[in-house]
Parts: sequence; C-alpha cells; structure tokens
Amino acid sequence: MKLKNARSNEQPDSTLVEYERSKYEKIWAFEQYRNSVCNLEAETFIDAMGMPTGSTIIDFGCGGGAASRLFQERGMRVTGIDLAENCLDKENIGYFPFMIGCLWDLPRGLSAEYGFCTDVMEHIPTEKVEATLANIRRCITGKVYFNISLRKDHSGALIGDTLHLTVMPVEWWESELRRHWQNVDIISVSPGSAMTVHVGTEPPKPALKGFFSRALKLIKQL
Repeated sequence: MKLKNARSNEQPDSTLVEYERSKYEKIWAFEQYRNSVCNLEAETFIDAMGMPTGSTIIDFGCGGGAASRLFQERGMRVTGIDLAENCLDKENIGYFPFMIGCLWDLPRGLSAEYGFCTDVMEHIPTEKVEATLANIRRCITGKVYFNISLRKDHSGALIGDTLHLTVMPVEWWESELRRHWQNVDIISVSPGSAMTVHVGTEPPKPALKGFFSRALKLIKQL
C-alpha cells in the first residue's frame, strides 16, 4: 500500500491542522497503535530533572496520557496537550487537565516550569518544526526533555498514511534545538532509533552530564 504524506508547503495552516488531526484520530482508534505507545521515559524525566513536588509540567503530545498521569500521581501539576480529541486512554480522561491543541499554533498565555515531549517531534511536518520548537520555548521557563525517533514509522500502514514526517539525523535535530535553547545536552543516542535531549536556558547540572552512559557502565560491572 502506498502511504500518503501530509507534508505540503502549499497547504494553508488550517487545512494542514485538520488533515493531521483527522489522521491521528484515525490511528488512535486502533488498539494495536494505542498498545504500542510506551511511556518509560516519564520515570527517567522525573529522576533526571529533580523536580520538587508541585512543579508545573506541560506534556506536549501527551497521547494516551500515561506519562501525564504519572506526573500527577507524583505531585506535579501537569497539563496534557494533543491534537487528537480521542487520544486519551479511558482511565486517564478527566484525571489531569487536557487541552486539544496544535503544537505549532499554541495559544498565548500557556506556561509551565518544565516540558516533556517524547515521541512527538518526528510526527511534526518538517516545515512546522521551527514553529513548534519556538512555541515550546515560549511556554517553558525551565528545562525540556525530548525523546525523538530517528527512524520511519510502521504504524501508519494501519491507516495508509505516514506518521513520522520528519526523520532526520541527530546533527539536524541538534541544530534546530540550538536555534531556541542556549544549552542543548544530548544525553543518549541509539543509532537509527532515537535520541534523548535535555534543553534549557541554564547550563545542565554536572550530575546529569553522561548520566545514562555512567549508569550503563555500572550495570555492566555488576
């Protein structure tokens, strides 16, 4: 089956948003897709950022809401944002504040101390990456945790469409992130798979530099 691709610089913003919204409302209707989404990054995010109880977080592209729920249970004040109205898992509906929104066209006045954005940026149309990162930078006063896939998706075949619209190398993503943040700390890279990045306006804490590589070395020594 030939997959369609929503990327087109000729599409008006409203048309592109509605196309992408329709696409994700279709894919979230598949339990196969819903069950494939993993939120292991949420625990890592909490540990790495060292956030005090009561910290505010925006979960950009919250999907089923498992990560947002965990943040809420840990005493954080979280807002989940996603393009698809039907994305939340049933048990997460009403559990935390949720808004339907397009990440490259977010409303003014939205703000938090920390941002969480995992398995999302690769879904953004390439021509909207700049605006999306600018919005996240505007909304977040502190640090943002990104996990970005570096490979093509497979789940889009369920609806005959493409989900990962921006599949780029680490160097490209780093360059884009540095347009908006003073400090970009690449924590880990799985070649051809994914990259984990912390960004912020302040230098990363020394304890966080190389956190995953040191942890891996310790595990190997056991």
